[in-house]
Amino acid sequence: MLAPVREFEGTSRPSGDLPSVHLYTPSADPSGMGVHMRCLAEEYVRQGRHVTLMYWPNTNAERLFAPAADRGV
Repeated sequence: MLAPVREFEGTSRPSGDLPSVHLYTPSADPSGMGVHMRCLAEEYVRQGRHVTLMYWPNTNAERLFAPAADRGV
């Protein structure tokens, strides 16, 4: 289970509304950081968060991250 993200002081959001998560990886390596980022993103979605996953577009990255888009990332 991922730890909750702390809110910055002075920000407010409706009760029960979880903060959005924005992740970036320069890696599209299916055995490394790229897979780790996809797993993190999918877990945050399961928690009910809005998730954006950013990466450099290329064939490997598209193949790796396309399933995350099907899961709400």
